[in-house]
Amino acid sequence: MKIVLIFLVMLTSTYSLSLEKIKANLSKNTIDSNINFTMRTTILVNGTAMKSVTSYMQSGQSKMRMEISNSMINQRMVKNGSEIMVKDLKTGKVEKMSNLPAQFTGGAPSVGAALFDKASYKAPVSLGNEKYRVSGILTSDSIMSAQNWVYDGKLNQIVEIEQTLRQGGSVKTVLAYQKLNGKWVPKSIKMATTMESIQSNITMEYLTYSTPAHINDAFFTME
Repeated sequence: MKIVLIFLVMLTSTYSLSLEKIKANLSKNTIDSNINFTMRTTILVNGTAMKSVTSYMQSGQSKMRMEISNSMINQRMVKNGSEIMVKDLKTGKVEKMSNLPAQFTGGAPSVGAALFDKASYKAPVSLGNEKYRVSGILTSDSIMSAQNWVYDGKLNQIVEIEQTLRQGGSVKTVLAYQKLNGKWVPKSIKMATTMESIQSNITMEYLTYSTPAHINDAFFTME
């Protein structure tokens, strides 16, 4: 009798959360309309490192300002409605484009919905502590052949992704979060890629992150 009870507990634990329920939970993670963050990115390829700092600001779904600075470029991009301006902060050169879609989805979106595109998954397997591993294969038109990820029910977020490249190689992504105004937001993203003789590691760290109620329109002028 005790063995039967243990088996039932294990079975319930293994399938206590369905794939449809995880997908529904992840769909509740909305992107804030106003975002302001600074992110440091470190790229390490076969022992050679490059660092950059990105400042990002978004107001609603039609205004965005982003500045990227590293050893190669120092650039600002501003989007305001259907117009985009790109300015080289080293030379002062400005390029403008217009008649573009007025609205967009940018910023630091939650990871989730995209994982279900072109994928066929097995039932989630419990790892304990409200974490579940989901394993699946992708359609032939995807650059990935297989994809596994870990869902954290406490955070309602994806915390780990492992992908197999169809042409050989793999990508592993680990995501960490921090709580802001009662909501889990990005803290860091670490990606390790192995492909043939190339090994790369990308670390993105959010140095600051806020969701202000209002952002001054002066930040989105085309100058």
